[in-house]
Amino acid sequence: MIAPLHPRPERRGITRCRVNAISYDFSVPVFFEGKVHSVFENAVNITASDQLISIVHKKFFNGPNRIVLDDFSFSLFQNCEIVKFEQDKLFFSNGITINIKNSKRWNSPVKKICIEKLDTSAVSYYLKNHSFIKSSLIEKFKFAVKSQNKELFNYNVEQVLGLGFGLTPSGDDFLVGFLSASHFFDALIPFDFLLKNIKIDYTKTNFISAEYLRYSYEGRISELVANTIFSVSEKKASADFWLKNLISTGATSGYDTLLGILTAMEVYNACKSC
Repeated sequence: MIAPLHPRPERRGITRCRVNAISYDFSVPVFFEGKVHSVFENAVNITASDQLISIVHKKFFNGPNRIVLDDFSFSLFQNCEIVKFEQDKLFFSNGITINIKNSKRWNSPVKKICIEKLDTSAVSYYLKNHSFIKSSLIEKFKFAVKSQNKELFNYNVEQVLGLGFGLTPSGDDFLVGFLSASHFFDALIPFDFLLKNIKIDYTKTNFISAEYLRYSYEGRISELVANTIFSVSEKKASADFWLKNLISTGATSGYDTLLGILTAMEVYNACKSC
């Protein structure tokens, strides 16, 4: 769950401000017109032609359709501002200009993992039994994947989808974690089967959460989630760094995403031991 800031009072006048982005996702459209959908303390979301483009503080790292800024006052943005992107510059109707011309171009990394057994102890430690989703539902979820029962799996997806509160409900965050990990583990038949047969009714959740789900289904994994999955699976020294950053995301979003990753890891181990 990510909780939005309180609506800001309407401002008058033009704010002249130019800033250079640190990096941007390679899939950000080369031209678009849209408007500001929502503003947060360290992020602003833009809708353009049914796409979500996010501008975030560097502490949230790179991600799909994301532009990353260094220290910047996101309070300068306001909902419903008109936005236009052309010639490597993002123009806001209040006078803010973001330049990406000399910024680093980022692409979502997915490194296939195929080892004998995954150590889940670090993930379990950071979760500390946190879960908005009932353990009985998670067990049904795991059983459906292991048995490659697409009807049961899609039924459980339907039960989880949109479950919870906030901009990204807990159930959606859980699915993002599970689907993201599935792309790393798809050398195993159950994960490959899942990704080819899953059905997600994106209309059952809000626009932003639906876009995050779409990214994870397509294998467009954020830098934070991808590095968490890889570093934990390969027992890298950087695992603690990525785990701490993930669980600090939103009110419960990071925890719920990590729960999805853990569930996928447990399915992986169960399938490897068969």
